[in-house]
Amino acid sequence: MPYKTKAENVAADLEEKKLKQRLQLVKHLKEKGIFLELFAGKGYLSQVYANYASQLILVDENEDYLREAQKKLGHIPTRIFCKDNIDFIREDLPKFQDLVFVDFDAFGCPAKQIKAFFEVYSMKPKEILVS
Repeated sequence: MPYKTKAENVAADLEEKKLKQRLQLVKHLKEKGIFLELFAGKGYLSQVYANYASQLILVDENEDYLREAQKKLGHIPTRIFCKDNIDFIREDLPKFQDLVFVDFDAFGCPAKQIKAFFEVYSMKPKEILVS
């Protein structure tokens, strides 16, 4: 069941504290770049990131949710991966070694995904924000 809030504009179903936190994070980026959003769902956070990213990579197992997210993000280059996050990290992440922002947001603990990410991600970033 989706959580509801009074957050304005881009993220009507996004919890207000989460929205404010993510907006504070992305404002610290010095330049636009590639954002990776694991557990992307319907793209509510992606809408927040769209103004700060040159490209979005969305990963989720729910194809319907990803289609909905992509419709919302028609104005920004978006790559969609309908698969398990760990599978994406092991199979596809090596193609994207120039990320500037990674969001591991999940209901629950994404410790396995975070561990797998840093086992695979080989670039020594000059700046990367991880949420």
